Amino acid sequence: MNRDRTSAVAIILGAVAFVVTMALHPTGGDLDYILKIAPVVVGTHSLALASPVLVVLGFLGLTVRLSEDHVLAPAGMVTFAFGAIAAMCAAVLNGLALPSFVLQHAQSDAATLEVIR
Repeated sequence: MNRDRTSAVAIILGAVAFVVTMALHPTGGDLDYILKIAPVVVGTHSLALASPVLVVLGFLGLTVRLSEDHVLAPAGMVTFAFGAIAAMCAAVLNGLALPSFVLQHAQSDAATLEVIR
């Protein structure tokens, strides 16, 4: 496969992974709900961490292709990469750190749980 086709496949797979992530993404809730669905949250957000990597790799190939004619292509790539990093940070905090925190404090006393809430 040549670079253009590989880049296109990476963009398409990343976009499909984003759609699957959002289709499976759980919504809000209290600590008990988060505790109950922690495996789903971790799995969904793990997929959310892989999706931007695929898309960034695909857009990197597109940037190489476009940079021959357009001087702003690398600037667009850098801007997109910053957005992808921000999305990945959100996935780590909300999908991996929060369930771990809730699981760690699930057996805490009532006063501690009230402070967490």
